[in-house]
Amino acid sequence: MSAEAAIESALMDLLRADAGVQSVFGNPARVFDAESDAPIFPYAQLERHEVTPAGAAQADAC
Repeated sequence: MSAEAAIESALMDLLRADAGVQSVFGNPARVFDAESDAPIFPYAQLERHEVTPAGAAQADAC
């Protein structure tokens, strides 16, 4: 498992286990990434993100 996938998995696990999140989104908490096509409302869906190494330039090298 890549570091990025491990972080995403850990974040999803933490959110789903949080009592505050469960109070809003049910137990088990309805917090999804792209794994559910028709979740029951209310739910939270995390969108894709980009990971960039610290200090990486955002511009192309000349």
